[in-house]
Amino acid sequence: MDNIRFNIAAFILTLLLGSIAAIRKAPKVSRNRLFIMCFYCNLVFIIADAVRILGEYSFITFYEAHPGYRHILTILASVSILFLALSAAFSASYFYTVARGRLSMPRQQFLIFFPSVLLFILLVVNIFIPFLFYYEAEGAIKHKTFIAIVYMVFFYYNSYIAVLTVKSWETMQKKDRPVVAFLVFICFVALLIQLIFPHIHPINLVLPLVALLAYQTIESTSNYIDIKTDLQNETAFYSASATLIRAKAKWECLLVILDNIPSMDNEFDSSLTDGFLSLAAKFLSKISRKITVMHVKRNMFALCYKETNELEGDRVRSLIEKRFSSPFTIGSINIVHSFCCCRISYPEHYTSYEDFCSFIELAASPFNRPAKKQISASDLDINSLKRKKLILSLLQTALADESIKITYQPAFNSSTKKAESIEAEYYIKDRSVGLAYSKELMEAAEELGLAKQIFLYTYHSVCGTIQKAHLIDRKVSFVELPLPLSELTKNDAEKTICEIADIYFIPHSMIRFILSDTALASYSPLVLRKIHKIQEQGFSFTFEDLGNTHVNIQMLMNANLAEATVIMPSLELTEQQGKITQSMNTLIEAFKKYGIEIKAKKISSNSQNIAAQLYAVEMLQGDFYSPPLTQEGLVKFFSLEALNA
Repeated sequence: MDNIRFNIAAFILTLLLGSIAAIRKAPKVSRNRLFIMCFYCNLVFIIADAVRILGEYSFITFYEAHPGYRHILTILASVSILFLALSAAFSASYFYTVARGRLSMPRQQFLIFFPSVLLFILLVVNIFIPFLFYYEAEGAIKHKTFIAIVYMVFFYYNSYIAVLTVKSWETMQKKDRPVVAFLVFICFVALLIQLIFPHIHPINLVLPLVALLAYQTIESTSNYIDIKTDLQNETAFYSASATLIRAKAKWECLLVILDNIPSMDNEFDSSLTDGFLSLAAKFLSKISRKITVMHVKRNMFALCYKETNELEGDRVRSLIEKRFSSPFTIGSINIVHSFCCCRISYPEHYTSYEDFCSFIELAASPFNRPAKKQISASDLDINSLKRKKLILSLLQTALADESIKITYQPAFNSSTKKAESIEAEYYIKDRSVGLAYSKELMEAAEELGLAKQIFLYTYHSVCGTIQKAHLIDRKVSFVELPLPLSELTKNDAEKTICEIADIYFIPHSMIRFILSDTALASYSPLVLRKIHKIQEQGFSFTFEDLGNTHVNIQMLMNANLAEATVIMPSLELTEQQGKITQSMNTLIEAFKKYGIEIKAKKISSNSQNIAAQLYAVEMLQGDFYSPPLTQEGLVKFFSLEALNA
């Protein structure tokens, strides 16, 4: 007879696991659901197997009075075997999500559940035609091919998890690796012991033990809960979203994005930011019981509700705008954050999980969306994200084979119409993306960790051009080139910049760095200090695209900029948008009062040129005056200018 003690111990462990799970109340995400399914299958298996063993003990007593008792035991044995296989199948599914994420590929679903389905069919047939096993008259179970099939199924699932662990070792979280490896090992040991001692059932005990260890380690609450805000985190959000999208359920989420979080982390201690986020989380959690609030990213909350309700959404957005427009008080510090609410609805805005993730990624950054407090996913350009991914794949190759091209475009004094400065810009050209210029390439380089490499390549090229084109002799005041954000956050930034200029004997005043709004908006306090240190070495700065910025104007004033640029609208457009014209004119006048020159860029028509004259800017640049030139073209340009002087 089989030993029931392992079943009793397993039942106690399973009850302990169930109690912990009930107290913890983990969010119902797909990975957690798989774990719960594994738990229930294991519970049914242990109970059914224990009842079977007890039934075998009393077989002779009951069989004489109830001849059908043998069939009841056969069904009990079949149920216990089936749920043992299902427990192993859901365990394999769960470990797949640990190693690889969502279990969405049909091939993997087939590999995991086919053995259990096949075993179910065989067990049903066996009840009517006992070819796997049956009970003899004296109560002993007669095995035919049954034992071999059960062991093969269990060995298959354990081997599947082992192979999956080896293949996914590098992509798994480091904290999960030793736990999964240990659990696979003890399952193999239990299988081996049961093969040697068939009446001892260590597998019955090992399954709940494995589940309990996994629940306390891999399936820790920290996987789904953000400790700082006590809300469900990014893992829970994406898992729940995938489940809803897969079920084609109508649902909506409102993203609340706080754009000043990075600068707040740099300016203050991160604990102050954590305190602010905690206050924000408490406010958002109390808005409505119908809404689930999650902390998706450090600067983003998601308010999710299954039934799309435009009126409810409007009410919620109104409450959020009212609260976040007022200061949050932490100790003696009042904090007011710039924010944006972005509504994303299924299936109105997207139909696939991949597009949903793209919208979340786009909404997270202020530079990918309109500068408004209330937007929807339809305001986001998902094609720009797809283009960015193509650029990411091209950039590394372009740097390796030096296929990045650099052009030089002269800028002209609006009074003398003489070329006084030059702007360097780099680009790559490819059939898949067309032309990708400096700003796009620098954003991609920052993401890939290649920003320094691309900056050094450009900086050396520019210094070489200054020498070869004799730009100092040509009375060119300065040459502009982009400076990446990552260089402004390094301790030795000013030292590196000085050393390269000195190698080429270039006066520091000859170099002017272009700052994007990204640099000043995201890391303002740290960047400001670096800007001032670099300025102390004789270099100067230009701020790019003044008319389309998320940066605080006072921040720009504090940067001691030498120049700011504006993209010049055509005269017709200017006449149609009088308010915008007045706003830009006020902005330009404010900068002029601080001694900052204004350069009008991308002038390609006479109407744009006239508009630039009306704004009374100091410098003019665009194809209307000169197109971007190669190094050789730049030499010819100044040679012709000298002849015409």
